Amino acid sequence: MVKVIELLKEKNYCLERFLDESRREKLSFKARRFDNLDSLYKKREQILLNIQTIDERINKLFEKEDQSLLNPPRTSEMNKLLENIKINVRSILEEDLQIISCIEDEKSKIIREISSTREGRKVLKGYRAV
Repeated sequence: MVKVIELLKEKNYCLERFLDESRREKLSFKARRFDNLDSLYKKREQILLNIQTIDERINKLFEKEDQSLLNPPRTSEMNKLLENIKINVRSILEEDLQIISCIEDEKSKIIREISSTREGRKVLKGYRAV
């Protein structure tokens, strides 16, 4: 079970990195700087792949381990780590909603700017027709 605890700690670390990346870029997005959007998604995708690998390793360990090896101190530590994972995931979801909001706000501003010009209105009419 010690290995499972190590993997849960590693998963928490990955989630914290994911959250840090999101928070850092959210500040840029709020300042209307979206040039790192692709980089953010690539970093996050790599972190998600790492988390997936960790989950697969945990599943394999649980298939092999005897569940009776779970003594109270270990289960208590695992429960704390799982609760921390849950908190990190909630925080990530909240950050993502804010990021999506920033992107949608910028999209709306661009559409308003485009529609304020005569040529832009023609482009928008063609876009809506599609």
